[in-house]
Amino acid sequence: MAASVTAMLTGCGGDKKADGKKVASPAKGEITWAETLEGKKTDMKMKEAPKRAVSMSFATTEMMLALGLQDQMAGTAFKEEEIYPPLAEAYKKVPVLAEKWPSYEKLMSVKPDFVTGWETAFTKRAIPAEKLTSQNIPIFVPDSMQDTKADLEANFKDMLEYGRIFGKEDNAKKWVDGQKKKLADVQAKLKDLPKVKAFIFDSDDGQPFTAFEGYTTNVLKLIGVENVM
Repeated sequence: MAASVTAMLTGCGGDKKADGKKVASPAKGEITWAETLEGKKTDMKMKEAPKRAVSMSFATTEMMLALGLQDQMAGTAFKEEEIYPPLAEAYKKVPVLAEKWPSYEKLMSVKPDFVTGWETAFTKRAIPAEKLTSQNIPIFVPDSMQDTKADLEANFKDMLEYGRIFGKEDNAKKWVDGQKKKLADVQAKLKDLPKVKAFIFDSDDGQPFTAFEGYTTNVLKLIGVENVM
């Protein structure tokens, strides 16, 4: 359980609390949501499921592959570590555009109709959001990657949102239900064991650092592990 879910949300989350995408379908076959990027709120809209999606982060790449979306992806970027083994074959089917973030020109060369990733990918550090939205390319940043207090349920909601956007609701529900069952099975096996404490290490810049109430801490709490930080 921990390996399959936590692997998709490695790295540090955003520094704000997300308000939710409020994904809706105001017209038949149309999906809308809103993103606030670099302080500007932008309404996103798609008339059909993406066919040439690009993932700008390792976490969103694994989230999408977990739902079997590789045939609807035109590229990935920013590979931070080895891909989760069960997703390795699917990953090989998607072009890698860059080791970090691709240039604007490289991204546009694959004709993306949807982009997703950490919020940082859509700032001046990479490709500013307005350069994409001005070309009518919608951006989706999962709420669980923006909220420093995100928990497992936030991740589940994001997976369901990917399913809705890509027309793969059944795949998303099946994945979420499967993860919930794995969690219940793990909790049942551990319920009579003593609680343990763990030091969660995120990074080291002179001093060890970890997010106090981050995603990893919340997942470990579910299996009886306390973060000592």
